[in-house]
Order: sequence, then structure tokens, then C-alpha cells
Amino acid sequence: MRGVLRIAAAGVAAVVVSGVSASGAELEAGTREAAFSGTFESVSGSGSTLQLSAELGFLLTKHHEVGPTVALYQASGGWSWFASGSLGAFYRYNFVAKDSRQVPFLGFRVERALGDYDLFRDRLEADAGIRLLPSPAVSVNVTGFYRRNTGQRWGANQNSGGVALGISFFF
Repeated sequence: MRGVLRIAAAGVAAVVVSGVSASGAELEAGTREAAFSGTFESVSGSGSTLQLSAELGFLLTKHHEVGPTVALYQASGGWSWFASGSLGAFYRYNFVAKDSRQVPFLGFRVERALGDYDLFRDRLEADAGIRLLPSPAVSVNVTGFYRRNTGQRWGANQNSGGVALGISFFF
């Protein structure tokens, strides 16, 4: 729970630093987003995980976005490695900023593993970040996240945090 509060605090700080106001957003209701991101986690003594994710977002309003997510994982731990995947859903709240080329956001996602459950069975994630829009059709996304994994075979349920980098295309 403390991790979720830290992510929320980071999101609020990002909003304050970016100068949120009541006008000037690039994102509009009815827009769709194809987003792709990646993370790499290395835990001392436990191995590493590479995650590649794809999302299809639907902006219900200029603030509220929902959609499905799919992810592929490759994990290694000591002498073994495996690949797996997950399906899930996400919600994102996009803030309106003074500079429409920067859109801070807060969100969460729920995922269910497919196939091998060595990494996790269910995953809950809270995130906060910023979209940097060099054009109205493309953004580079930097996202901080906090994850809660449940139902693992490789030991107790785990929490983790990190940063994801990604790109989005709006259409």
C-alpha cells in the first residue's frame, strides 16, 4: 500500500511541476491510442525479467482512457529461464497541462498470466508518468510503476517498482 501512495505522490508532483491548468490538452474524446513499452528488472540474486507490453486505449473523454493490454515476459533466475505472457485491462487519467506537448497521467492495470505461472498468476499495477508529444499523433512515454504479483511458484508474493519507456501512436 505504501508503494501505491508513493506512485500517487509522484504523479501529483509531476502534475504540479508540469503546470496543470483547465485548458489546452492535445488528447480528445474518441481518439484511440496504440501504445508499446518495455521494462527490464534485475534483482540481485534473483535473476532478471524483460517485459514488452502493448495497449489499445480508447479515450472516453480527454481525461479518461480505458483498454486492453497484452504483455510478453522473459525471465531468468539462476540456471533456468522461461517465457510467458499476460492479458489484462487498464485505466488511465490524463491531466490537462498548460503545455499541450506534455501530458501527465495516473493509472492502474490488472493482468492475468497466460500459460506458465512461474512469474505471477495475477498482477495489480499502479503507475504515474508523463507523455511527451513531439507531434499530435505520437508521444514518448516515461512511466513509474508499482506492481503487486500474486500466486507465484518461485516463492512468496512480490512487490516491485520501476520505470517503463514507451511510444504511443494516436489515431
